[in-house]
Amino acid sequence: MRKMVHFVGDLSEVGGTERVVAIWANYFSSHGKIVEVVDEKAHSEIFPLNSSVLRSSLPLNPDASAKKNPFLFFRRLWLVWSWSRGRKDELWIFHKSVYLVPFLLLKPFLPRQRFVYFSHTSLSRFLSKYGPGRRDWIMDKIDHLICLMKDSDEMRPQDQEKLLIFQNPLSWEQPPRTSSGQRTVLFLGRFSPEKGLLMLLQSWKNLAKEFPDWKLWRSTGRPGAGASLPELKVK
Repeated sequence: MRKMVHFVGDLSEVGGTERVVAIWANYFSSHGKIVEVVDEKAHSEIFPLNSSVLRSSLPLNPDASAKKNPFLFFRRLWLVWSWSRGRKDELWIFHKSVYLVPFLLLKPFLPRQRFVYFSHTSLSRFLSKYGPGRRDWIMDKIDHLICLMKDSDEMRPQDQEKLLIFQNPLSWEQPPRTSSGQRTVLFLGRFSPEKGLLMLLQSWKNLAKEFPDWKLWRSTGRPGAGASLPELKVK
């Protein structure tokens, strides 16, 4: 049975990446898989993990500059190499906040590990994050790239087969119904297409007919962040 290892920057952060890592880890560990979560900060997680999920830490100190301290680069390589010795036939999933470089450099020496990079964003945003050279280097090293949506065709032909489109998982617990039957649905997040707000608004046109007492609230932490979304009136 292949072990699943999730790499993430800091599990004490409250964000979408950390929530998705926790949902994935808990789901697969509760379905008989061996799951390990590795972070760079060794902090306690905000989103609870099952007791069966293994935890470890790799203090790569990604915020420090290797240009100012040349020995830091070799220290990171040594940490990853020492940690990975003896590990075989594992599925390594690198979430977007993790420091990738040491792992990718050592990939030729880790042929029995499968590398998956989870961008936690759309394909176009992943492509725009890196320059062509850096992007091609990453794609050459990894076995698969996971994006939330495919909104671009600007990929090399050999990279198309590595692309996987996964929608974000949702851990859902049915809330108790109130006596009045009224509900308030809150969308709290960035107003960008991959977050699914437009899909929610389109669905709400039908939900509002069946549940006229329900209310929909939209909120974001950045003023004007929804300006690029098409205008959609909900009646």
